[in-house]
Amino acid sequence: ICPGDSATLQVRFEGTAPFSVTYLRNGSNAKTVSNIKQLNYTLKVSGDGTYTLSAVSDKIRSGCVSGSGIVISRTIPTASISGSATVCEYVPADLRITLTGRPPWSFSYRRNSETPVVVSPVASSPNYLSVTKAGTYKLVNVTDKYCNGTVSGSAQITVTPAPVVTITGLKPAYSA
Repeated sequence: ICPGDSATLQVRFEGTAPFSVTYLRNGSNAKTVSNIKQLNYTLKVSGDGTYTLSAVSDKIRSGCVSGSGIVISRTIPTASISGSATVCEYVPADLRITLTGRPPWSFSYRRNSETPVVVSPVASSPNYLSVTKAGTYKLVNVTDKYCNGTVSGSAQITVTPAPVVTITGLKPAYSA
């Protein structure tokens, strides 16, 4: 699960509803859920660890439990942009995107207030964006194989206009 999310574990009952079930996380912190009316129940849990059942009962008697569920907490991915530069017109500047988390990643960026551009899939970090337009570049979002993440940084690109070149004195046949 990603930070802040909950996991769903499937519990299958046999007997006559309503059921009560007690479960443990990593062998402690017993919690009981009562008045379960369906035979296939989705148990929502938060936090990583191994979840096991410790007791079950229906309205008549206690029963036997078995099985376990393992929940793994993932770390959120991050993306940071850097690479401010001054370049000549028509010459690209490389913006560096440093990523953490599990590939493949997907991220989006924007120049000034333009519509975000999505870059996906990204297999390795760092990733480089080649840009030729002046402006402030910022990341909008990042996701890795498992979770949405956080973004930081900005890059300022300044473009120096190319000089205007004219050739004079050519004969008309060469002026094309």
